[in-house]
Amino acid sequence: MGGCIPKRIAVPRARHSVDTAENRIVRAFLDEVTALVDRVEARARQKPAAAVWQRMADDCARVRSTLAPVVRHGLWRDVGRMTHVPLSSSVLQRRREYREVLRQHLALRASARLPIDTDLVASQLLGVNDVATMYELWCFFTIVREVEALRGPPVRAGRLRADEVQVAAERGLAVVWSDGLEVAFNVTFTKRSSGERRSSSLLLRPDIVVRVLGPDGHASLHVLDAKLRVQRVREEPDDTDEERDGSSGLGFQRSDVAKMHAYRDALPSVRSAFVL
Repeated sequence: MGGCIPKRIAVPRARHSVDTAENRIVRAFLDEVTALVDRVEARARQKPAAAVWQRMADDCARVRSTLAPVVRHGLWRDVGRMTHVPLSSSVLQRRREYREVLRQHLALRASARLPIDTDLVASQLLGVNDVATMYELWCFFTIVREVEALRGPPVRAGRLRADEVQVAAERGLAVVWSDGLEVAFNVTFTKRSSGERRSSSLLLRPDIVVRVLGPDGHASLHVLDAKLRVQRVREEPDDTDEERDGSSGLGFQRSDVAKMHAYRDALPSVRSAFVL
């Protein structure tokens, strides 16, 4: 050192800090969940005094009560805002608690997007919705898509009803083409109705109604019910071909087939009825 010594020497010193990238993502997740709970509860309180909205508000209150001790902990005063998700962090990937927070954080971000992976659809999307209703809607939109492929774009289509918590297809939602062909969802037939939507006996509501306008200007209706259940039918002497599939041994429940006969008998405008 040429006979000289420095006045100061930098010595590294370890300093304990909770302001780490891993803790920042935990704080960001807590802030996001808290804000989401607040928004949902505020919307639920503004709605009419229906049981579903009251349950939703009560659920939000319980979630907030559970989160409160964690959110109010003094630790978070020293933790900064998250600027990026440290996916390469070994702590975030290997420590069980951090790994679970990361999983929930990513799931929350992805919850507003339709998952493409079929396994994810089966395990998550179908787990939180009425599967039978989803199958009805899938059949309806599939038929609309197939008709569109044959006839081109429709000239008129009903709108889905959307609010803060759901997107729903209302009864009577219809898609219409220029030649009068119409595909409708959950059309109601009653004794008080007139014309094509009249029922001679019971109130009936097929899942899907296809209306075809003939050359003479008269319309014929074809109804389809979406049934997400198949059972093996025991062959009996009085079984008919329309009650069982002879090639596979699988058939729909007889009550479903009976419903198709009810449509044919009670709805004068119906020319055919099918189980999907």
